[in-house]
Amino acid sequence: MHYLVCDRCGHHNNAQSPTLTFCEHCGHKLPRCFGAWQAQHPEQGIEDFWRTECITATEPPQTATNRAKHQRWPTWIAILVGAITLSAVVVLLALPIGQQAERLTGFSPDEIHFLSSDTSRWMAFCGNEGYFRVYIPKGDPQRIVNTASTEVGSIDVVMYQMEMPAQQHPNLVYMVAFSTYPPNFITNHVSTYRDLDALFEGAILSTIQGARAQLLSAYYSPLDDHPGRAIEAEISSNGSMLSARFYLINNTMFCLQVLTPAENYPNAAANFFFSSFEVLQAE
Repeated sequence: MHYLVCDRCGHHNNAQSPTLTFCEHCGHKLPRCFGAWQAQHPEQGIEDFWRTECITATEPPQTATNRAKHQRWPTWIAILVGAITLSAVVVLLALPIGQQAERLTGFSPDEIHFLSSDTSRWMAFCGNEGYFRVYIPKGDPQRIVNTASTEVGSIDVVMYQMEMPAQQHPNLVYMVAFSTYPPNFITNHVSTYRDLDALFEGAILSTIQGARAQLLSAYYSPLDDHPGRAIEAEISSNGSMLSARFYLINNTMFCLQVLTPAENYPNAAANFFFSSFEVLQAE
């Protein structure tokens, strides 16, 4: 096993996954994480990182963490890269994400007038399937269906995307997507918190990779009693920010995304979009 030592508290973090970014013990961002190291050594890979930056041992070294002894911060972890294409099926390593992080909240549908004096600019949208309801700017979202090949067979990914006119709205794109796992997949394969973390990690990784974005933060974000994750990422190639929420309802994974110009980030419209989402039915 390979361990990266936190420069703040001295904790030995399991560095097997290249997505390790924050200390599992004190929440401090690790300045020598693989992502930062590879940016300076683009020609080298994870094994080079382990050899030059990490401690290799069969068991975690017993190092005292005195600086964090009296201060237990929520565990935060940023995950570098992903979608709802369900590549999570083949993800083997689960990552601890801060369980005490609060869900982002915005405006409820009853408070939509705070976003605009003209409420006709927003509408409730349920898609063709009627699985969910969410408020989006008034318009005609594009429906896209892609088929993803996974280890459990082909899975359809249904996406509804609303592109906004430039300079007329604080956000560029609103998107809702969902995909349903085969019957009994969740029951048979997601039996522990570790399995559940791996499932979400796969979805996050494929979303970030697809957007060619750099992950800034990832944390727990439940929807009522259902597990969820939230991420914030930066797409430096076009100067925009990507915000996304992932929710697992029964056998269905939902993903909401907002693309925002960096100068408009964050904004109330994006918060309202996320907060207005509710599931009507899910397989």
